[in-house]
Amino acid sequence: MVDRVQKRDERLASYFHEKVKLCADLKLNVNESKKQVLVGLWSKQACDAMFARNHYTTDQLFHDLLDYEQMEKERPSRVMYKNHPKAMTQENKEKGYENKRDNTVPTDKN
Repeated sequence: MVDRVQKRDERLASYFHEKVKLCADLKLNVNESKKQVLVGLWSKQACDAMFARNHYTTDQLFHDLLDYEQMEKERPSRVMYKNHPKAMTQENKEKGYENKRDNTVPTDKN
């Protein structure tokens, strides 16, 4: 049980359902199952976010995790960190911006 953790590129659904099955086999209650699932998640942020919420069923936990995962996937496309090395997006390249620290310096397109 403790050895079963989510691998870096493993889909949430695969990990979650396998871990919940292990919990059910051990007859763990919802709170114990939730704890086991969360401590094995790859994402510490998801773990922290879900610990702070109330879940009365593993199904509620699963759907909250899916919602959180979707939000995290959408977030990088909306948020650009000025000093982050990956901040130079294709859109900014097309607009003619150089990969400067603040991504606001247009290149000379002569």
